[in-house]
Amino acid sequence: MKEWGRLITRDRKAQALALILGVMLLVNGGFYLLKAKPAAEKASSLETALQANRQAILAKQAQYRLYASFGRGKAQLESFKKMLPAKSDYTVIIEELFKMAGKDRVESNSISVEKRQVAHGDIDQIVFSMPVSGSYRDVRKLIYDMENSSLFLTIDQLGFNGGAKTDKISVTLALSAYVRS
Repeated sequence: MKEWGRLITRDRKAQALALILGVMLLVNGGFYLLKAKPAAEKASSLETALQANRQAILAKQAQYRLYASFGRGKAQLESFKKMLPAKSDYTVIIEELFKMAGKDRVESNSISVEKRQVAHGDIDQIVFSMPVSGSYRDVRKLIYDMENSSLFLTIDQLGFNGGAKTDKISVTLALSAYVRS
């Protein structure tokens, strides 16, 4: 170490080299203090903000999935409404009910109809009351056909009036169909 000290004090090239090294150390330290350290701190704060934004995005994505699900459900409902018959076509429903009864060998003489406004939207409910009579097997087949028809019928109530002395049973079917208004 003493040798380096003597070399620096006597040799001009060594002094210049030492001076250049010292200046480089000062410039490097100044650069670190003035540029690198503030940039590192800013990068750290940006990293924290980025993490918070990622969490917010994840929360919004969950909310978006809910809204997207609602939108899909609404579109499906509109598609379903288009499949419903128009309100003016309720006579077609009555004709189809009589056709089903005839096909299943069930007797039916009348149908009573009542229209009800559904609480929300542009759909009406038409309520039918249809007394039928026939064998148990034929009435059961009629009920099956009604539930599986493309008319979107629901059977709201069944009223049995069976007689013990005959093979025929009498049933009053309370049906509902939904139509576009």
